[in-house]
Amino acid sequence: MKKVNFFGLFLGFCSVVVSAVTGFFVSVFLAGCVSQNANANIYERSKFATDNMMLVEENHVVMQVSGNEITLDSYVVPFRNPYYIVLKATKPIAKKDAEALAVKYILPRGCTSKLYRLPFLDKTDGTQKHYMFGVSC
Repeated sequence: MKKVNFFGLFLGFCSVVVSAVTGFFVSVFLAGCVSQNANANIYERSKFATDNMMLVEENHVVMQVSGNEITLDSYVVPFRNPYYIVLKATKPIAKKDAEALAVKYILPRGCTSKLYRLPFLDKTDGTQKHYMFGVSC
């Protein structure tokens, strides 16, 4: 007749219970973090921003221009130049006007030397409401 190792069974049972309880609390914690981050994130990430870009939160600006609400944000790749300026508007805005606003926006916020436009970094979604402009300064 085989002997039953009750201590081993007990340890096995305890590890299953601990795993289940830990998994539950981790999932609750993660769900709470996700919901809190979704509510706490007041800036909608631009569809032009890549994973290696960081939003410069202190540069966030919302302004009214002729009844058009314009949101301006800047992104950087850490320890690199250039700035990526993202402009979002509630109404269509011409690219040249959006570019002028973006340049005026970044000059006092991030430029310590002469500003150079980098048009090869520019992007648009085609609606004239969402642009990204590249600048170096």
